[in-house]
Amino acid sequence: MNKFFIEGNEYSMMRLLSFLTVLSAIIVSGFIIVFIFLKANLEYISELILLTGTLLGFGFGGKVLQKFREVKNNNK
Repeated sequence: MNKFFIEGNEYSMMRLLSFLTVLSAIIVSGFIIVFIFLKANLEYISELILLTGTLLGFGFGGKVLQKFREVKNNNK
């Protein structure tokens, strides 16, 4: 795990954080499906859907922004 904190190696902290964030969103999606089958309160389900969207947005968005900056810096 310490390898992700060393700068300039093949391990990417951003890749790890993106993976963990998207994995969290997938787990929350599983809870949403279970709550739908259990006929839970729709308020809870809608809040979990917002949480999942936010996690996916940050998970993919952070990696996309990093890749965009890398390409932009390499073209200079």
